[in-house]
Amino acid sequence: MDKHTPGPWYTVYSETDEFGGGNIRSNNHGDGKGALLFVTGPMFNDYTVNREEELANLHLATSAPLMLEALQEIVADIEAYCDDWNSGTPTDVTILLPKLHAAIDRATYTNKN
Repeated sequence: MDKHTPGPWYTVYSETDEFGGGNIRSNNHGDGKGALLFVTGPMFNDYTVNREEELANLHLATSAPLMLEALQEIVADIEAYCDDWNSGTPTDVTILLPKLHAAIDRATYTNKN
């Protein structure tokens, strides 16, 4: 079982709340109301908030469970259908496996680096 809160995740954003930012939520987290991650307004007085960038970052983060699932399926397909994935002479497709495995390991907290 994965250690992270299962998806889907979604973004809740408000420019008018006391924090002036957004957060990432999941119906699969605790009581379904808790935020997984708060992304609040500026931490420093000299920081100018770029709302478009802030929203883009929120949406990128909420896509993480879906991207992880897709990566895991891609790796499984490559390993199942490409005979050379574990050989000394990988093809253009299978040469990507170490990078894909590293991304999955980081996302699933397999290697705590």
